[in-house]
Amino acid sequence: MRCVQWFEALYPYIGTKDFAETEKDFRRGWLGVKYPIGAGAGSISAAVARAKASPLPPEASRFTVPGVRLLVAICRELQRQRGPLPFYLSSRDAADVLGIEGKEPQIRAWRWLERLRREGILQKVRVGSQVDRKANEYRYLPPTNSPHENLAGPV
Repeated sequence: MRCVQWFEALYPYIGTKDFAETEKDFRRGWLGVKYPIGAGAGSISAAVARAKASPLPPEASRFTVPGVRLLVAICRELQRQRGPLPFYLSSRDAADVLGIEGKEPQIRAWRWLERLRREGILQKVRVGSQVDRKANEYRYLPPTNSPHENLAGPV
């Protein structure tokens, strides 16, 4: 999509109404994009697809709720994508990909992520911030059977 099309489509939501200034902001922001949303082999949607197509990790058997089991598998796949580096996962994204419905689904997803942390499946490496628009960073602790698993940190 061209910048002009983007500007016209999102005009009601753009704080700066001057196109030239908005275009500068857009181009500056575009340079800072590290991970495009929802696209590519390194995306959360790719991790979800691989998690659903693979056998559940053994750690998932500790849980009876199907969504929590799938979350374990998704976290494993996100870690496989990142190798030894921590992966980003927001509660909102987790709720979306897990199909959690109801009032404040991100709260339920956050509780599930915290349970995985308490159970020793995830390590929270860095707390995210809504102000900075950064998701929490996690590391999946059980072996992932990836070439980088020995670099992923202590279990």
